[in-house]
Amino acid sequence: MARTISTLFFLLPLLALLGCEDKPDTGDTTASETDTDTDTDTDTDTDTDTDTDTDTQLETGETGDTGPVYAGVDDLVYGDLVITEIMADPASVTDAKGEWFEIYNAFGETVNLEGLVVQDDGSNDFTVELELLLESGGRLVFGVNSDTEQNGNLQVDYDYAGFSLSNSSDSIYLLNTASVLLDEVEYTRGDAAGEFPSTAGAAMSLHPSAEDAVSNDDPGNWCDARSTYGDGDLGTPGEPNDSCPSLTDSDGDLFTADLDCDDADPEINPGATEIWYDGVDQDCDGWSDYDADLDGFDSAEHAAGDDCDDTDASINPSAEDIPDDGIDQDCDGVDATDPYADVESLAEGELVITEIMKNPSEVADETGEWFEIYNVSGRDLNLLGLVVQASSFTFTVEADLEITDGGYVVLGANDDLALNGGVDIDYEYGPLLLDNGEDFLLLSNSVLDVDGVEFDVGIIFPSSPGYSLTLNPDNLNAVDNDEGAYWCDASTEYGLGDHGTPGAENDSCPSAGDADGDGFSIDEDCDDTDPTINPAAEEIWYDGVDQDCDGWSDLDADYDTFDSDGYGGDDCDDTDPTINPAATDFPDDGIDQDCDGVDATLGAALSVEDLAYGDLVITEIMQNPAVVDDSVGEWFEVYNDSGLDVDLDGLQVYDEGSDTFTVTGELLVEAGMRLVFGRNADPLVNGGVNVDYEFLDEMQLANGYDELYLANTTELLDAVVWDDGATFPDPSGASMNLDPDHTDATANDDGSNWCEASSFYAPGNAGSPGLVNDECGVGVALSHATDIQPIWDAQCSGCHTGGAASGGLALDDAYDQIVNVASNELPSMDRVEPLDTAISYLWQKLQGTQADVGGSGDQMPLGSVLSDEDLTSIQSWIEEGAEP
Repeated sequence: MARTISTLFFLLPLLALLGCEDKPDTGDTTASETDTDTDTDTDTDTDTDTDTDTDTQLETGETGDTGPVYAGVDDLVYGDLVITEIMADPASVTDAKGEWFEIYNAFGETVNLEGLVVQDDGSNDFTVELELLLESGGRLVFGVNSDTEQNGNLQVDYDYAGFSLSNSSDSIYLLNTASVLLDEVEYTRGDAAGEFPSTAGAAMSLHPSAEDAVSNDDPGNWCDARSTYGDGDLGTPGEPNDSCPSLTDSDGDLFTADLDCDDADPEINPGATEIWYDGVDQDCDGWSDYDADLDGFDSAEHAAGDDCDDTDASINPSAEDIPDDGIDQDCDGVDATDPYADVESLAEGELVITEIMKNPSEVADETGEWFEIYNVSGRDLNLLGLVVQASSFTFTVEADLEITDGGYVVLGANDDLALNGGVDIDYEYGPLLLDNGEDFLLLSNSVLDVDGVEFDVGIIFPSSPGYSLTLNPDNLNAVDNDEGAYWCDASTEYGLGDHGTPGAENDSCPSAGDADGDGFSIDEDCDDTDPTINPAAEEIWYDGVDQDCDGWSDLDADYDTFDSDGYGGDDCDDTDPTINPAATDFPDDGIDQDCDGVDATLGAALSVEDLAYGDLVITEIMQNPAVVDDSVGEWFEVYNDSGLDVDLDGLQVYDEGSDTFTVTGELLVEAGMRLVFGRNADPLVNGGVNVDYEFLDEMQLANGYDELYLANTTELLDAVVWDDGATFPDPSGASMNLDPDHTDATANDDGSNWCEASSFYAPGNAGSPGLVNDECGVGVALSHATDIQPIWDAQCSGCHTGGAASGGLALDDAYDQIVNVASNELPSMDRVEPLDTAISYLWQKLQGTQADVGGSGDQMPLGSVLSDEDLTSIQSWIEEGAEP
């Protein structure tokens, strides 16, 4: 790669390395310099200002300043900083959120990196613009994003902008403010000799013994990181690097001596499967061999252990025993009991306000007000600590107040039966008054609001003096009690003559949920105060009232989503849903279907400008091919749903970012047919796709979140927005496939109508470009016995049968010999790992890629290659879970 940095840029560090230039004199900026200023100002000003400002920031340069002074970037020469780790291609997040690199301080003392310039051979660069201290021998992580919720849970010391790391070839240069080169790494990633490692999701990691500015120029000193960080990518950001296996690995198990606890035995290494209770630490984690659930306690069945269940890490002598769950979590021989849960355990809706006496008639409000709470939590509770709030007061329950599951408690202003009208009160809160008109009650703990009721003065909620507001017994939940239609005046008399059922089951409400008595509940009735408005009413069009509660515009009588042009809309015939501005105007039929004032005339094909929303439908998206790079293998498919042939010349395709292209030239798609748009039109390069229109790099389809919009010059025709697997599928090596029963521009907005394609158009990539899509939810998983064993019998039985099978692998009854069984040739990898061909060694041998993963030997079957059909079946079987 040609460097664009000036000759002087390189001569300065070279002269320093040859001894022609010492490190810059740090003068009086070093921490050890002693300020000799002996100024003895004897000003005896007796100003008694008692300002107690406690600002302890030291003013630099003043006599007596003892604050630390650090070396700066201009004190450094070539090699004082070393680039030691580079994450150019994260897998758990996008590059734009997860890229980072690490710098190591080889200077010998702490350095303030403020002013450090980072650039590449192109236009990418940034400058550290704040104090950033790096201790001697320490490391700092520079990342494109410091938000751990977005960047793959990576801890970043300095986040930058204007700088990105190419996945193929790029460079990083570190300079001081005088443009002196401090270190550089120029990389080209690939599998060939002299190239840097290139595994997606793994940082390029410099071997620990090569952490200097000369050794890090050699690709042979770099390897893929192997330690996991954050959300699953590999690297050691901010920590000492992994050793490179090719540099120090005595037993050839791909783990170096600094990681391998027995570098003389290839069966013992950090990648090995632990065999519990045999006294050997196979996986080198240093963990007790008698603690299989990794909870820090040895099994009670081995040695002197005391873990009563060594298969569950939540069960051990230090665990908290959850009461009454039938499990002895703390291994003391009995299950704890605790009959009452506390208020802090409550979730929203687990308490329900069911009755409110805000205005008694027989006694004063100050003594006779009360309200009732019902327990729907599923457990007994102690309401000590419950907070109760109204518009004019707040109080906290300050004593034990027990309420059983399905039980009631009554809280009142006074617990004296002679004063409160004869109410048996469970908790007295004092003379705190509810408003007799509009008010609210709210129950909460320290974390959340558990339930609340906001009542009015008889508009929706009842409000009769001497009668409690009572919630209908069929609606005792924290949702229905928000609606006045489920409340009524209590009918049962208590005590001195007021009405209510404090502490007992509520009276039924005659018309609960139907305040206007029209036979429709509040959940169905859009106006529960007017009996002429309900779902069964006849709609009167164009009067501004939704009589039938269907939510439809009152100016759209034909339900085509366009209001009548007689009432301010643009529908020229509001009696026919096929006639509206979005309709396709069929040529020469004498009808103006699209309301543009004229009937279309027949031509060779519709133009893009003739189309309306829904005439084109995005039906398939390959955003993450497996066997070729995204830059050549991405494609998407568009279906013509207009009913007529269309020339797509002028179609605009774009996303919410900067990606966009416009179709130029005639591109005819017949009615009911599909066209494929791709980044590369050569099937030999793009993974076997027949592309109808090549858009090159003008549009890139992100693997996580992205969008596709189709439009003409006046309106949107279709759009799909996918969401990194939240509702849309998130496949690798398979297209996002719209179910053929949902081929329209509204249904394709819903991720549940999409699935991973199941048909393979080439080995390793599934999809149906240009063809009718696969049906979602249809298909039978391949089985080993029916679909795979016959392949072994036909192709492999000559060498892999019986006790003398080649390589110790017998395939005459293969399932138990290959699935989740370590390979003899590469013990760190199973022969077949269900769901993942990338780490299935048998698949690598069939592909001839065994050397790429650290294996050896020849491609299998020996002397031949399986057919594409057989390879596709084996791949599908593994990726579907390797069923027996």
